[in-house]
Amino acid sequence: MRSLLFIPADSAAATRAAASAADAVAIDITAVPPAARDAARATARDLIARLATAGKSAWVCIASTYSLLARDDVRALVCRELTGMIVPFCDRPEQLLYLDALLRDAEPAANVAPGAVRLIAGIGSAAGVLRAAEIAKGSPRLAALLLDGEALAADLAIPDSANEIDLAYPRAHLAIAARAAGIIALDTPYPGEDEAGLLHDARAARARGLAGKAIRMPEHAAPINHVFSPEPAALARAQEAVAAYEQATKDGLGAAALDGALIDAPAAERARALLARATPQRRQRRTAPRRGRSVST
Repeated sequence: MRSLLFIPADSAAATRAAASAADAVAIDITAVPPAARDAARATARDLIARLATAGKSAWVCIASTYSLLARDDVRALVCRELTGMIVPFCDRPEQLLYLDALLRDAEPAANVAPGAVRLIAGIGSAAGVLRAAEIAKGSPRLAALLLDGEALAADLAIPDSANEIDLAYPRAHLAIAARAAGIIALDTPYPGEDEAGLLHDARAARARGLAGKAIRMPEHAAPINHVFSPEPAALARAQEAVAAYEQATKDGLGAAALDGALIDAPAAERARALLARATPQRRQRRTAPRRGRSVST
C-alpha cells in the first residue's frame, strides 16, 4: 500500500476517491458526533460496497477503542467488502486485542471469513511511538502502523505557529518497529496542498523506511504512488537476482554470483519483496498473514 486516501462518509468524496489513483481508501467517521453516528455508519456501509466495486481496498477509520462507539462501529460495519479498520489513537497493544475480540464475533455474524478484517494502528502520541514495537506485534490482523503527525504534535504541545514538525525520529522508529514485525509503516498526511512540498515530504518519509503515505486529496495519489514505487532499474536488478538464485538452487548451489555480487537466500528474498511491492494492487479477501513475513495490502 503506497497511498491511503482518507475521505469523509460522503457520496461525492467516494466518487472522487473511486476514480483516483489511490491504492486504498479510508472512510473516516471518527469526528461524527454520537447523534449522527448511525446515519454515518449506514452511509459508510454503502460507500464500502461502492469502493470495492471500483476495485479499491476499502477501510474505515472507527472511533477510539476508549469509547463504546468503537464496539458499535465494528458491529455495524463488518462486511465482505471491507478490507479493514483503522484504529486511531492506538498507544498500547491491548487496544488491538480488544478489537480482535469484537471482530471474532462480528465476522461470523456478517458471513465473513475468520481473520479476514485487517487492522491499521494509528500512532499519534508519545506513548504510542515508544510502544510501537509492542503494538506492531499486538495482533495477527495488523497490516500497518500509521503515523498521525498532527495528533503527535498536539500530544507534544508543539505550538501551532511552528512551521514544520520534525518527524525524523517517529518515522524511523515506526518503520523499524513495523519491519521487525513483518508489516509496513505509513506516513502522516502532508498538511499542505502544493505538489513540491508533498514530494519533498514523501521522499523524506521513504528515506526513513516508510512504505507509503496517507493523503487527504485524491490528486495527491499519483505523485505519492510514484515516490513509493521501486525504480525501474532496481526492479530489473531484482528480477535478475531472483532468476540467478533460482538457477543456482536448481544446480545444487547455495548462492549465485551476479555482476560480482553474491546472491544468497536472504538477498533473493529481499529481491522478491521488492518485486512484490511493484505488483499492481488487487483487492482480495485473505486471512491474516503469518508473523515474520512482509505484508503488502
